[in-house]
Amino acid sequence: MSPHSNHSERSEQEHPVKTNASITANPRGSGLRPGALIGEILRDIRTGTSRALLFTLLCATLLIGLCLAEISTVSRVLNDADSYRRSGASILMFQAPGQIDATRCEALSALPNVNQAGAVRENPAGVNPAALPGHSIPQRDASEGFIRLITETGSAPTAVPGAGVILSDQVAEALGRAGGDTIVTGVGEISVRAVFPYPDDGRKPGLGYTVLSPVPADRQAFDECWIEVWPQTEAVATQLRSTLLGEGDSQARPQLSQLNSRLGQTFPGADAFGGRLTTVAAPAGALAGLVIGFVMVRIRRLELASARHSGVSPGAQTLILLGEALVPAAVAVLIALTATLVLTGLSGIPDPAALRGLAIRICLVFVPAVLLGVIAGAFTTREKQLFRYFKSRA
Repeated sequence: MSPHSNHSERSEQEHPVKTNASITANPRGSGLRPGALIGEILRDIRTGTSRALLFTLLCATLLIGLCLAEISTVSRVLNDADSYRRSGASILMFQAPGQIDATRCEALSALPNVNQAGAVRENPAGVNPAALPGHSIPQRDASEGFIRLITETGSAPTAVPGAGVILSDQVAEALGRAGGDTIVTGVGEISVRAVFPYPDDGRKPGLGYTVLSPVPADRQAFDECWIEVWPQTEAVATQLRSTLLGEGDSQARPQLSQLNSRLGQTFPGADAFGGRLTTVAAPAGALAGLVIGFVMVRIRRLELASARHSGVSPGAQTLILLGEALVPAAVAVLIALTATLVLTGLSGIPDPAALRGLAIRICLVFVPAVLLGVIAGAFTTREKQLFRYFKSRA
């Protein structure tokens, strides 16, 4: 055997790296062939060389933690907002006895952020049910807009189509009636169209024990104009004066108030959302992805430098590393998004689409960050540092 052959055998023993000939077939370029690239990636994943399982678990744990933390934090803000609306805090009452134009009042629903608007007035006749002899239930005339506001805002009433009165929950309980039933009175039967809740949770009294009778929004004066504003804006309140007829008792000055002020005049949703701790979830995911991608490469620096010494081009090696990193990152994203879909699909979770969007944003910045970390790790791995890598190996 020639001395040259002995030298070749010693070189292979010192650098026992298996090199795919098709990857290094072209010394002028990357030497990369698609089939060889895919085959090398699959081989490294199958043999455990790329530690795909370890990094899949690491990435999935990180993404699930960040996504769930963001979802739970934002869910609390959304639940607080929902509780605020359900309490009636988003409803403004413009009171001007005998001076409110119901048509103008209901027209306010066309304004931005005004979900419902309607007018109401006292009806001195009352309702005298046969089930409660000698007892008169307070009655109010209400426009259709007011009916929608009181039955839809923050509640899920039992409603039926068609004509009929609307009972407060206290009246419905006292009479034992529900939507679709009838009430027998001294003047005949009255259909019950719906039942609305009016709890004693800080909202102003007046509708807790009453019957609402729908009436047309004609030119006859009403006493109050109610609007439900969400999201809240101060600009709408100034438009309430446009509902005044300019008639009635001039001594009764119009008053603007909040139906329920127990939770504050405004909901600090923007501050709560912008000041949440998980605002950094997406940047933290990007930083963690960058570190993970870099570590994926650096823990294999001896192997990679040896492969380059054996003829694998840096370009081909970088593409292989990117493919090997993309697999655990993509699988981790699928696991995290599946967990997100399951969580946001539970009953009682507010605005699932928005919450899923936040989770997707975290995943979208994570994958490119991992790939950038891999590129950084590949660029900082030098063939000339092979001997130093060998000496410092664990």
